[in-house]
Amino acid sequence: MGIIKEINKTTGKSTEYAVLQSGNIIKGTKQAMDYCTANNIVPSLIHSTDYVEFLTKLSLSEKFIFFPQVLETFSRVCVEAKMLNCKVITTPKLIGFFSEDFSSLYGDELNDKILNNIDTALQKFEEVIFE
Repeated sequence: MGIIKEINKTTGKSTEYAVLQSGNIIKGTKQAMDYCTANNIVPSLIHSTDYVEFLTKLSLSEKFIFFPQVLETFSRVCVEAKMLNCKVITTPKLIGFFSEDFSSLYGDELNDKILNNIDTALQKFEEVIFE
C-alpha cells in the first residue's frame, strides 16, 4: 500500500486551510497568503523536509491554497493534496494537471488512477525499448 493511502487511513481533518510555506518565490506563498488576507482566512503554513511528515501535515487540511507563479505542467503538490482529499484553491490555468480528464477525482480513486497511468506508461516504454 502506498504512503498516501496509508495516511488517508490514519488521519482526519483538523485544519480548514493550508498554504505551502516555501522560500521559492515561484511556489507563490506570498500570493497564497495575500489571498488568505483578502478572504479573512487564517491558514496553517505547512513545510517539512521529511516527505511523509509533509504529506501528513497536508492531509490534516480540508483545503490547500496554492498560487504558483509559473506554469506547472503537473504540480505534484496539487495532485498529492487531492489524493489526500483536500480541495485545491489555485489558478487552474497554471497547473497542467487540471486539464486532465481525471483531475476531478479525489482520494484513493485518484491515487489508483495515477498508479494505473504510471503502469501504462511503463508498459509503453517497455514495448518501445524491447521491440
